[in-house]
Amino acid sequence: MSDDNNDEASSDEGEQIRVTFKLASEVADRSMEVPSDPIAVPASVGRKGLAAVINHLLDRRVVRDDTEENEEDSDEDEDDDKEKLPAIPFDFVLKDNNRLLRSAVEREARRYGLSLEKPLAILYFPAQEAPELQEESKAQPDWISCLSQMTINKQNDSFLCAASYDGSLTVYQPKMQQPDDEQKEGEVVLHQVASAPEAHRGPIKCLATMLDPTSSKNQSILMASGSMDHTLYIHSFDTQSKQLVKQQIQCQHEGYSSAVASLDFSFKSSDNKAILASGDWDGNLALWDLADAEPIPSAKKSKKEGKTSKEASQKLLTPKVLLPQAHFSQISGISWGNVHKTNSSNANTLITGSWDHSIKAWDMERQECVLSLNGSKVVACLDTSHFSEGIVATGHPDCNIRLWDVRVNTNSNNGDTLAVSDKTFRPSHKQWITDVQWSPHNPYHLASTSHDGTVKVWDIRSPIPLHTVRVFPKTEKGLCLAYGHSATETKKEEGADTVSLFLGGSDCVVKHFATNNYS
Repeated sequence: MSDDNNDEASSDEGEQIRVTFKLASEVADRSMEVPSDPIAVPASVGRKGLAAVINHLLDRRVVRDDTEENEEDSDEDEDDDKEKLPAIPFDFVLKDNNRLLRSAVEREARRYGLSLEKPLAILYFPAQEAPELQEESKAQPDWISCLSQMTINKQNDSFLCAASYDGSLTVYQPKMQQPDDEQKEGEVVLHQVASAPEAHRGPIKCLATMLDPTSSKNQSILMASGSMDHTLYIHSFDTQSKQLVKQQIQCQHEGYSSAVASLDFSFKSSDNKAILASGDWDGNLALWDLADAEPIPSAKKSKKEGKTSKEASQKLLTPKVLLPQAHFSQISGISWGNVHKTNSSNANTLITGSWDHSIKAWDMERQECVLSLNGSKVVACLDTSHFSEGIVATGHPDCNIRLWDVRVNTNSNNGDTLAVSDKTFRPSHKQWITDVQWSPHNPYHLASTSHDGTVKVWDIRSPIPLHTVRVFPKTEKGLCLAYGHSATETKKEEGADTVSLFLGGSDCVVKHFATNNYS
């Protein structure tokens, strides 16, 4: 009779598999480590069940089922839990396939042909929480078309530059607040420190920023803006005096007059120079060396000056390199590679994406295309990884995000490069994707926004988004986004700090969201 009872109990527990847990190496807070000895878990357990196991091993609160049968025991457990640290949401990756766990452990292992004869190795790390609204700007006169965030020192002091369809530029100084801030949504106003109401006569379509290499102590920020009025200007913002000098340099090349569609700065450390790359609506590609700018003696000054902007003696800049018809249509995305910006290293390869359905890599010293990848859809936006050189994410009108590997040197033995494909993500947005940005804090994360008014946070190890947040009213469109750097104030008890995400769109308001970052 005893044997029958044991068999019945075993049957109730269901099939079990052995697993081992290992904290991901990129997690800075090693206090989250648990013993690596194999343990048995139900074969049907999923992400939430594994998270409960990890929290139990860490002696933290465990999220329990509301349908707990024994209410008396449940009350006693809740009293014990009150003395423990709160539970941490975790995500899991099967070590042998590097995919986020999104179904039962056994089902996932069998799907990818992983052996269950030995303990299944599982990496775990704190899950990223959904972005939460921190503050909003006052409404601008027109749509917010472009955003660019600039950190000026190791203390992560930063400024946010925004461009609008009315041709104006605005500089904000975000307050780095925690996602669980006690203030209610909408009560905090994003602080505006400078503006240039007439930076262009037409809608600004692209914006790029970098620290001025000629300024002392990172005091000045260069802002390049391109417009539908066929002009390209470089402005300067003084971070100490909060003075925005508009139209400091006018970029112009004779014989070519088209709306500027994309911009990106590069720092040439060997010469301490700022190099600007631009792409226009006709597919022309140009490089501008800011050190070559010459004064215009007869520069006309506008009589209309804002309180926080002024005009200096304007300079004229002609392109150092001009590649006509680099693409057959608009160059909608351009990047020197965020890896070089993160590492402060020289970049020679330029990545471009176009409405002609192609992604190209250019050797700008030799002024030639070294790689061309053709797709089936218009490339609406483009960004490059901050951690792995040559890894590109693009957004498209068909609501898809695609990943591209444009590394020219395919013989690299670097084991840290990311595995990517054109079918990494399932379609999730409902309308045209207008902007996509890689996270500067996590090599696997990126964010996207769309005409559907949402922002989605993705992990390239999963085909579905981690989070979808409605940012704009249903009648409004998301047009641009920018990641911000981590705040200096951190959630010490959880080993996390705060990452900012800024969004702009057709509701004419800049929105500041924030989420946690553990790595």
